[in-house]
Amino acid sequence: MGFFYFDESIHENYGFILGAFVYTHDDMQCELEQILTEHGFVPGRDEFKSSAHMGRHPEQAILREALKKVLRSCRIGLVVLPAMERDQLDKEALQCLAKILRKNNLDNSRHLIYFDQAIFSSVTVAQCQSNHFKFKKKCTLCFEQDSKQVIGIQLADLAAHTCSTMLLETLGYVKKTIKAGDNSGYDEDENISLGFELWASIRYSFFYGDFEIPQNDWQRELAVKDVASYGLYIAESCDRKLEQAVNTRFGDVYLGCIHG
Repeated sequence: MGFFYFDESIHENYGFILGAFVYTHDDMQCELEQILTEHGFVPGRDEFKSSAHMGRHPEQAILREALKKVLRSCRIGLVVLPAMERDQLDKEALQCLAKILRKNNLDNSRHLIYFDQAIFSSVTVAQCQSNHFKFKKKCTLCFEQDSKQVIGIQLADLAAHTCSTMLLETLGYVKKTIKAGDNSGYDEDENISLGFELWASIRYSFFYGDFEIPQNDWQRELAVKDVASYGLYIAESCDRKLEQAVNTRFGDVYLGCIHG
């Protein structure tokens, strides 16, 4: 059985909404509850929120790093649409899900699929819309889920926020740099772009068809994987600038060595 979790990151000022599906083979609820507890959070009452001001809430920043480690063992699929079409997010998310299931040969397996609250206007509308896509009976779609209770949605929140920041940089709206730090493969005092650091941290997690990471050096150097065909859905209503930025940032992913 597989598990999907969906949440979105809305950027009205910059003209886009990015939604993220996080997929895992196993139910991670107990593991995630343990992580929250270890960091001083009470599962079911407290939660990680990417929108929290990390400077004012350092406990959220520390939890974020722990959740990032979990995210690296998952798969990520993305949907992008214009911010002015917020009312279309539900349909576009279902289009994205259908593509991920079909292209990654997951449509014949059993899945539980959890959507955060307010993705759909109501459970009734959600059920009606999902019926149009004729998802197989093995897929159980769960709408209007509380992210405090279904902790995997908090991973989707992190994935959506992380990828949105990467896209904002590609669009030219974010130009922040950070120190490379320890264990980065670079001089710890070297400045690197925030978008690059975020990409490096999750680049193995995107859906790209063949999940195997090449083991030989020469194979890794040539390992550019196609994300666009397997784990990316761009709404037809996106303008050319947004579409190009999304494809540039997420259309493929390089799995080889990134340290010069």
